[in-house]
Amino acid sequence: MINELVNELESKINLMKGESEAFKAKVRELLSVKRSSAKRLLPFFSYSIILDNNANGKHTIYGNFNIINHSPSPLYNPKFVLKIKSDHAFDFSGKYIMPTQHIKIENLQWKLVENKNENEAMEYWFTPTGAEQIDPDQTLSFSNFQIRFQNEASGYINVEGHVYVRDINEGMPSLNSINISF
Repeated sequence: MINELVNELESKINLMKGESEAFKAKVRELLSVKRSSAKRLLPFFSYSIILDNNANGKHTIYGNFNIINHSPSPLYNPKFVLKIKSDHAFDFSGKYIMPTQHIKIENLQWKLVENKNENEAMEYWFTPTGAEQIDPDQTLSFSNFQIRFQNEASGYINVEGHVYVRDINEGMPSLNSINISF
């Protein structure tokens, strides 16, 4: 009788070990698929700020918005938005084609799709003119944009970026933002 119970317990333990190993293998497989298909974008700002101490001077932000694809597959239909909030008027400029321009300019790789005032923020939406995708380990940069604002009184300016691609509909916020209080 004891031998029968021991045999039955050993049988159940072996069955549980088998089920446990199958479960571990399934978890490893799912994690492997998730890692390989993960869309890893790295959007970030690099920038410099020039503050003018003259009473009627202008402060200037010189910036780049960079998008790096760290995933193993291409990311399709990239676009990004810069959201600028400020309690003062500002001038935004950069190297891009306006929505109404239909000429192709070699040096300009970005097109302004839309700009609108949304919830106290000015939004500038851009798409690349020559790239339908961001290949693995490729970097797209919106280089040398400028934001100028008057040195009138104390205030603030905040710049945020979000990237959208076909497979990431909710968008990916940039790792950093530009925040200035003056």
